Formats: sequence, C-alpha cells, structure tokens
Amino acid sequence: MSRRRTAVEKLPPGLIPRNLTREEAAAYCRLPIPEFERRVKSGNLPAAIFAWGNGNEIWDRSALDSAMDRRSRIYRPSQTSNDSDDGDDPFLAALR
Repeated sequence: MSRRRTAVEKLPPGLIPRNLTREEAAAYCRLPIPEFERRVKSGNLPAAIFAWGNGNEIWDRSALDSAMDRRSRIYRPSQTSNDSDDGDDPFLAALR
C-alpha cells in the first residue's frame, strides 16, 4: 500500500509553503523544536498565526523571515518605520 503524500510533498520541488507547521517552522529556522518554542515564547520569533484547540498551529514564513531579518539587521524596503529595528543606527534610520 502506498503512503499518502502530504500537502508539502505535492508542491513543486524547491517551493516552500507560506504556512508552516511547528516542525516545518523550526526546521526552516534551523532550530530544534524546543529552542524554536523558547524563542517564540520570548518574543524573538513570531507566534503562530493560526492555532486550533488540538495543538495544531501554523506559522507565517514571511513573518519568520522578517523576525530573522530584524535580528540580523538586514534592511528590507517593505518595512515601515513601525516594524523596523534600526536602533540608533543613523544609516538605517536614513533609509526609512
């Protein structure tokens, strides 16, 4: 009997889905699940965008990207002044 393919396995090769399960989001961030959960709880990574009572949660890949960009101080032109984390860097502040 053949195994049923998951939705992610049905995507074209190389395409990463926008919505990620906890396991996929942790793997995307290259973190073990317990460390991923610690960083979500501390606010360093975003919380799930959908949560069901059965423990299933979904993370937005773009929100994870934005959080990691802020942590690594990568400037993204799509950021608004409300969600940028330039601190006291005058160069980054001038780009806004």
